[in-house]
Amino acid sequence: MNRHKAIIIYNSVPYFKSKFLQKGIPTFNTYKELPLYLKVFRKISLKVDLFKTLWYDGWKNIINEIDTVIIFSTNPLETVDAIHTLNPNVRIIFWYWNPILEKGIKPMDISDEKCEKWSFDEKDCEKFRLKRNTSFYFDNIKLPVQSIHHDVVFVGVDKGRRNDLNILERHLVEKGLKTNFYIVDDSWNSKRYTDVYKPISYEEYLILVARSKAILDFVQRGQSGLTLRPFESMFLNKKLITNDVEIVNQDFYNPNNIFVIGLNSMDKINEFINSPFIRVPESIKQKYDVKKWLDRFFIED
Repeated sequence: MNRHKAIIIYNSVPYFKSKFLQKGIPTFNTYKELPLYLKVFRKISLKVDLFKTLWYDGWKNIINEIDTVIIFSTNPLETVDAIHTLNPNVRIIFWYWNPILEKGIKPMDISDEKCEKWSFDEKDCEKFRLKRNTSFYFDNIKLPVQSIHHDVVFVGVDKGRRNDLNILERHLVEKGLKTNFYIVDDSWNSKRYTDVYKPISYEEYLILVARSKAILDFVQRGQSGLTLRPFESMFLNKKLITNDVEIVNQDFYNPNNIFVIGLNSMDKINEFINSPFIRVPESIKQKYDVKKWLDRFFIED
């Protein structure tokens, strides 16, 4: 098997789909994109278990020509069964790009006979006996040209972090730094959600990053894998402030670029913010590009 006969089924950050395709990696949704009125018919069709294949995205047309399918865990679990039914011999990889939490698909819910289970999170890999790969980013993402407006930017869903984030923001402001914290409620996908802090597109997020000197990475308690933020810092050449103390063990760690809350003195934060970013060596950076990430699924243990 090789990565040249692999496809991805993906439904997370919409902006990234075009970046996969630009890299020559065939990427699909589980289901076709449809106008609203046809989604109603699809919902009925899926519920009564009739004409399911009618709604599948373009992957169904090439499923017998490929070796490997990588399914992101944000897709419905039935995608695994659908692929296995259409091609029982294809290798299926179920990829956890986020920590395994109470909500969502659990590894024990997935058949070991039908697919492999992989994650970026070391603790999850140990706990659930998953295979591990690093997370990844795209070297074909570039920041838009913007003038600097803020020292530190944070964009993310609450996830129980709001109080800690508010305290941190006050500390940064007391140090004379300009912050832009955009915290989205956990209930953002509720039909009744009316808060002004709604999720923003990744394109909008990149504008905020371009206007800031540093990105804040604030990991959830218990998480042991890297979030997207360190990769954004590395690939987009922006300073990183993080509460992930384990980041000092990473091959891209550079104290000039990464400020670790709990290890570094807050009295040095202004000096850190205003010193130049030192570019990460290309040999290290490319290790985390999406193509290298894909290659690692095909390296024998």
